[in-house]
Amino acid sequence: MAKPSFIMMWGAFPDHTSYPTLRDLHTYIGGSLAKNIDVPGFGVNGNTCAARMSRALNYGNMPISAKLTKSLKIETMIGADGMPYIFRVRDMKTYLASALGVTPVKVTKDFDKAFAGQQGIVSFDVTGWSDASGHVALWDGSAFREPHDDYRNLKDNSATPQIEATTIGMTLWSL
Repeated sequence: MAKPSFIMMWGAFPDHTSYPTLRDLHTYIGGSLAKNIDVPGFGVNGNTCAARMSRALNYGNMPISAKLTKSLKIETMIGADGMPYIFRVRDMKTYLASALGVTPVKVTKDFDKAFAGQQGIVSFDVTGWSDASGHVALWDGSAFREPHDDYRNLKDNSATPQIEATTIGMTLWSL
């Protein structure tokens, strides 16, 4: 399997400025993604990071392999371009671990020090979200592709009674 081109992925990534909502993104990608916009579990406010990363991989010299996703039991949807799109973060992390062929760097603290100067795909392990297990984002060695992709300092506020989301770990697949 070819290694993705980070520069191509960065350019192909469908950002929130152009596609701010799930409806916008899935309409852009088309195919079964567009047909499933209103299916429970997606919805107009659904999570989109795995589908965005799928698009970046598909057009970044490493199209998502239908054969590999099937062997890993990862559900995908097919875009209007005929390519598979992963839509769950946990599935994206499983796919990346098998497909990239690189040993990831995993940390629970000191993200800046551990990942400085390295570009690639970052996954965040997050607890406290009811609708997602984490987040995936592109990292260029000093900044994320989108400013709101930065979950490094996400933590529960002990002064409030509700349990809030907390980042418990981060993984970088260097490209």
